[in-house]
Amino acid sequence: MTDGPELHGAYVVLRPIVQADRATLRDVLAEPEVRRWWGPEDLETAVADLYDDDAHGFAILLDGAIVGYIQYAEETEPDYRHAGIDVFLCSDGRGQGLGPDAIRTLARYLFDERGHHRLTIDPAASNERAIRA
Repeated sequence: MTDGPELHGAYVVLRPIVQADRATLRDVLAEPEVRRWWGPEDLETAVADLYDDDAHGFAILLDGAIVGYIQYAEETEPDYRHAGIDVFLCSDGRGQGLGPDAIRTLARYLFDERGHHRLTIDPAASNERAIRA
């Protein structure tokens, strides 16, 4: 499980994931449009990776229901302090501005609270939806 505060965006709430979220996150990861972009190939390994110690993962909540996941990994060396972000949303959560809201909310936390000066997010060049977000 990950640690961290609950973060509030304009539409979404980001809450650190807990073990009870596994089944829901697995269901979202199993959606074909999510599986297409989110590795590894083995679904159970992909779910386990969400709980990796290096990934600070948050459930993306809309009206209390999980609609996706966002995580950050960080370089904490003071001279090189930066973080990377990864995100996915369920099919019902797309097209409503939830992804950009989640990204803005996490970015604000990473800049203001974690002291990062640079963030990266690196979707596949052909993942137009992720690039727009």
